[in-house]
Amino acid sequence: MDFDDLEQLIDRELKKLPASSAPHTLLPGVMLAVEHRMRAHAGARPWRSWGLGWQVAAVALTLAFVVGASLILQSLGPHVLPAGDVLLPWLDSAIARSAVVGRVVTVCWRAIVQPFAVAALVPLLMMCMATLVCGAAIGRLAYGGPSRV
Repeated sequence: MDFDDLEQLIDRELKKLPASSAPHTLLPGVMLAVEHRMRAHAGARPWRSWGLGWQVAAVALTLAFVVGASLILQSLGPHVLPAGDVLLPWLDSAIARSAVVGRVVTVCWRAIVQPFAVAALVPLLMMCMATLVCGAAIGRLAYGGPSRV
């Protein structure tokens, strides 16, 4: 028996075998396991995988917390730490520096950004909308739209 005969014999025998199929409970079981795993790890996702709205909200809350803590320390600093207290001198200097940084940011905003903010905001929003429309069009046309299983 040569190689071609052996190949044809194996091919015939394999074609005689019945087609295998998955059990009916496999797909629902897999889908349930995936859903359960996603729910269990919903809070453990990396920050970069969050939606854009949640990322913006997290940054805004962090900045609000830092600014609020700075303002609270600035207003309570003289009452909490008397002038002659040397226990936490770094806190007093940090409060003073945060006040200076706040004044610098305010002056820069009023002198540089505020005059152009409204004039730049409208074209910026229009560019954002155009980018979203182009992205949606590319997603529908180039990639054939969302897959439907």
